[in-house]
Amino acid sequence: MTVRQAVPGDFEAVLPLLREFRNPYVGLEGWRRLFSDPFGSGEPSCGTLMLDGESPVGFLGALVSRRVLAGRERRMCNLTSWIVREPYRGRSVFMLLPLLKEPGTDIVDLTPSAEVSGLLLKAGFRELETGTSVLMPRFPSGPACMVIEADEVEHDILTPDERRLRDDHRFPGCRAFLITSGGGRCFCVISRMVRRKKPFLLGAVHHIGNPEVFSRCSGRAVAKLCLRLGVTSLYADERMLKGERIPVSFRLALKRPRLFRSMDLAPGDVDNLYSEFPLLNI
Repeated sequence: MTVRQAVPGDFEAVLPLLREFRNPYVGLEGWRRLFSDPFGSGEPSCGTLMLDGESPVGFLGALVSRRVLAGRERRMCNLTSWIVREPYRGRSVFMLLPLLKEPGTDIVDLTPSAEVSGLLLKAGFRELETGTSVLMPRFPSGPACMVIEADEVEHDILTPDERRLRDDHRFPGCRAFLITSGGGRCFCVISRMVRRKKPFLLGAVHHIGNPEVFSRCSGRAVAKLCLRLGVTSLYADERMLKGERIPVSFRLALKRPRLFRSMDLAPGDVDNLYSEFPLLNI
């Protein structure tokens, strides 16, 4: 048994492992994106691979990006699609160790399993998020606002950072919006996705640029966003709202907390961009 970096050329060999997730919403092209440096990091590795001889028996995806968070540029690593075949699961930690040793890297796992959660907590990870807010459209109230898709606004209206976020997240179902009102503006990135085992569509919010403006305009903005996306509601992790309360919303506790490992980032500094959420639309 050996563990090494996974590289783009491993995709065909790893695909049978990924299909064991049996996720009907992630097709061939979705899995392929994990091996294509989707966020332009320029790094050849896309995770770690466990092999028995020449046969892949485990894969841990690593989505690397460069971001400015909490005032400085950082190397971010979002874990994804960790799967190990049953006879080898006792050695799963050996797939994580190379990623933990990479210097100057903040690591996030938004969807850890129960087994993975225990492993990550022992490795120094902390809770990133424990709940999500479900935002329901309601009869428009509050200040007037405009909701414009980022691709429809003039180039100079978006800031350089907003243009980068929009361009880095051009994946199926993922869209960027600009909310403007007399009191300010808020840039958002949202995916339209099918909720597993539920007969409806929802909008998963990955980034809220100005929670105060979003909250103040929510009476109209949430309804307009749901209409533009063709969804029944929006889901936003609580930390992205930074304490702002959204009328006609309710809290759902996550089955397991999202986790992260960082020397100095606070949970509120980390959104859900550059992760498996917009990439795989899950």
